Amino acid sequence: MYVLRARIFRYGGNYRSFDVIQTEGRSLFDELGGISVLRRITKAFYDKIYEHPWLGKYFETIDRDHIASQQAEFMQGVLGGPQ
Repeated sequence: MYVLRARIFRYGGNYRSFDVIQTEGRSLFDELGGISVLRRITKAFYDKIYEHPWLGKYFETIDRDHIASQQAEFMQGVLGGPQ
């Protein structure tokens, strides 16, 4: 059994907790489609962030490909993929 416990934090310190339980023998990482899917998701996310009028300013000095790759690798580990 695979359990992922996460908290989503919101503005003001409030959060919502949830658990994802995997019982089929496959990790959530595998169920989602592996690293190629996580890379596409993080690329799309950071493309939006970098294009945003004021959020993008916080990331001007950070290489977009590097930060997206780091995020995909982090998600890979958290979701039960190879580490």
